[in-house]
Amino acid sequence: MITSRAKKISIVAAIYCLLAVVILVGAIYYTEQNKNKFADVRNKNSEAVAMKQLATKIEQTLLLSESDRNELDSFFISERDTIHFITRVEELANLFEVEVETTQLAVIPAKDGKLSRLHIGFISEGQYDNVEKMLSALETLPYHKSISQVSIKKAQGEIWEGSIDMYVTLQ
Repeated sequence: MITSRAKKISIVAAIYCLLAVVILVGAIYYTEQNKNKFADVRNKNSEAVAMKQLATKIEQTLLLSESDRNELDSFFISERDTIHFITRVEELANLFEVEVETTQLAVIPAKDGKLSRLHIGFISEGQYDNVEKMLSALETLPYHKSISQVSIKKAQGEIWEGSIDMYVTLQ
């Protein structure tokens, strides 16, 4: 037979047990929530560290490649540098003792993923060897270009005429 005192003690014990289970479940829930928050913070921290490392690598690459990028930029001209380009060709003509004339000068706008280009043509007149050297010098100018046509023909007497059509890539 269970006495009333035993019933009270068992009810109090059941309440304590139930309270302990509720506290345990609450603690587990709270721990799981903190675990998820910690995982999110850890992932964000890992991403931040990775981004910092990437930024450092990019900065180092930019510093190391600066001279190469500057050299690469020198292979392209801008529209405003067209006059400088033609002046350089005229200087070459004086060096090789030939007459040079610009026959074509047009900017072809960028299209279908291709950069804009300067279509330029020259005719040079002079001694055969000088005209040949001039055309060779134009072919080897340090610019990104494509040459569509080169020819040398005899004009009159000892005078030869050389022509070249080229497309120089613009920045």
